[in-house]
Amino acid sequence: MFRKKIETKKSTEIPDNRIGGDYGGDYPIVADELYDLGLKWVRTAFWGDTALNWHRVRRAPGTYFVAAEAEQYITELATGGITFILNLGVGLGADRPKDTWLRTPEEMDDYREYAQFMVRHFKDRVQYYEIWNEPDSGTPWGRIAAVDYAALIKHTVPAIRGEYTEAKVVIGATGGWWQQRFPGYGMFGRYSFHRDYLMEVICSGVATLVDGISWHPLYGHRADDPYYRNYPKMVEEIKALATDHGFTGEYLVEEILWRTEQAPEDPSKAVSGVVSAKYLARAIVMHLGLDVIVAVSPILPGRCPEVFRRLCTVLAGARSLTFPIEIRTRAPNLKHYSFSLPNGDQLIALWMNDVPVEDAPCVSAVLFCRGLAAKEVTSIDVLDGFEQELLFETEDDGTVIQNLQVPDYPLILRLKSPL
Repeated sequence: MFRKKIETKKSTEIPDNRIGGDYGGDYPIVADELYDLGLKWVRTAFWGDTALNWHRVRRAPGTYFVAAEAEQYITELATGGITFILNLGVGLGADRPKDTWLRTPEEMDDYREYAQFMVRHFKDRVQYYEIWNEPDSGTPWGRIAAVDYAALIKHTVPAIRGEYTEAKVVIGATGGWWQQRFPGYGMFGRYSFHRDYLMEVICSGVATLVDGISWHPLYGHRADDPYYRNYPKMVEEIKALATDHGFTGEYLVEEILWRTEQAPEDPSKAVSGVVSAKYLARAIVMHLGLDVIVAVSPILPGRCPEVFRRLCTVLAGARSLTFPIEIRTRAPNLKHYSFSLPNGDQLIALWMNDVPVEDAPCVSAVLFCRGLAAKEVTSIDVLDGFEQELLFETEDDGTVIQNLQVPDYPLILRLKSPL
């Protein structure tokens, strides 16, 4: 069938795709570059921010200042339809003053007043406010215990609500730890996020007070790592626990990264630009399929920007939806997620979930969608950048696609509704 190039759109031209990025810290940031990527969410002002962290804004008790370049950045993107997650951060490492430890009543009062000021100042442009970045992670003075972080949440949320009743309060931004010499990683580190810490916070009586729960899940993981294999189950366990404790809001993941040689330094091993793009595409589709908003680290050079743009366009307006799908294949490790579009069309994303390589051969599969007699089926290749109509059959009021060639990155099928 005839192939055609995927035409991407800017973020100002598409509905919400629940895809974003972590941008902030070094200003100015060029808004047009972010619009061009197609992202609809931006998380900003986490560790190391040069303008919006607690110790940058609070110049003295009761005296606050927001730098003009940060002000302009948020105003411009918010006007362009970007949804902001403003992290109410407290600095990084030795740059962080000791009086931002936020354990004593006086320190918690200082933080609450800072949060109150930030909400008052930005509430016409920002709806989501995240309480601290990686409270579980170490600093020169240790880390905050989950019980103390929960106390800070309880102390701060009423002040945020008092300033802006429609504010969405996000907790967690949970980080993790690095294990050296883990099998498959050589001399480099293997990351695990502090799931137990996040679960302890969820169980501490804050679940009904907030609107979002966030964490930092993936930094350079190999697909044959048990952590990577079990990760979707971890997400479902977190969501089940939160629901049991009365939480009814949204879930967000942030700072996802597979480092290349051009990427910011971290302890993970670098991969090629193609492999990084494949992992990135998997992570975005997987989280959206799990009904989790996803924000990645700044998009890396190479193949990542083009893949990111295509996903942002193709998944615009998509929402996770489970419907009966049967896949027949000899491949033992095939992953899939399904979505609905506002016009009634359905999307199915599927891929081989083994360790990706640059030139991996596809595997053959037969896909049967029960109860969905499509009018048209289009295959969308987000890595190579083309789409084409597929031959299909209708059987028992369902759609059957024979000899479907599945790569090791998400292949997205768009099934046009007959209505």
